[in-house]
Amino acid sequence: MDEIRYNKHQKLLKVAIVGGGRRCREMLEMVALGELKIEVIGVADINQDAPGIKSARERGIYTTSDYKDLYKLTGLDLIVELTGDPKVYDHINQTKPYDVQVVGYIGARLLWDIISDERKIKGDYITLAESSLTGIYIYQDQRLRFVNEIFAEMFGYTKEELVGMEVWNLIHPQDREILRGRGEKRLKGEDVPSHYECRGITKDGRTIWLDVRATVIEYKGRPAILVNTQDITQRKHMEEALKESEKKYRRIFETSKDVLYLTSREGKFIDINQAGVDL
Repeated sequence: MDEIRYNKHQKLLKVAIVGGGRRCREMLEMVALGELKIEVIGVADINQDAPGIKSARERGIYTTSDYKDLYKLTGLDLIVELTGDPKVYDHINQTKPYDVQVVGYIGARLLWDIISDERKIKGDYITLAESSLTGIYIYQDQRLRFVNEIFAEMFGYTKEELVGMEVWNLIHPQDREILRGRGEKRLKGEDVPSHYECRGITKDGRTIWLDVRATVIEYKGRPAILVNTQDITQRKHMEEALKESEKKYRRIFETSKDVLYLTSREGKFIDINQAGVDL
């Protein structure tokens, strides 16, 4: 999935980590994935071969064996203590700059549990979306951010080709303006239809008919639109064929010189053609 896009004016919290073990490495991965909106500017651990220290070096982050060196980092806002040693936590509290805050091991574990739960929910949703028999996609800033396999197959693309594409490229030109307007109103909380039919354009240029259900969700911390769609092209073609058939037989019914009429089961006249009226 896409990386999180931050507001360019948003100030990220500058964080230093004490304890370069597995938890530190995982925290750096979360930052890289956009799951934590912080900037890690330093990592300290006595063991300079610790996994978190190695990961920090690979990412160009300052490392040291003495956590007191972290106090000198410009703009430092927060120290996260991951060793789990109460003595280390107490000493940091006693020696840190007065304007720097400290989060201990318990607070960090709580953060881990929250993020782990969010990861599980996201994972469950993706599994559900991929196993769905209908096409599912999410669009944000007019571009596709997530699509399932069914939706990709529906339009003849791969999922990789679709993610990042402007959603309106998939909509029939005659339907784009009204659907774009509905999407903008939906994001503003205005009352617009959540269930409707529209036409799509496949990769090879075919027109397909879609049954669509749309709703506003929060995706990576920002509003987005979740859409569940089914290909109803075959049904629409059958409906059109039925309409043409009805027109054909209506013409025959009306122009026939023979008397033709329809009655109910009770024997009441429902319809009669002109020949019957003229009789």
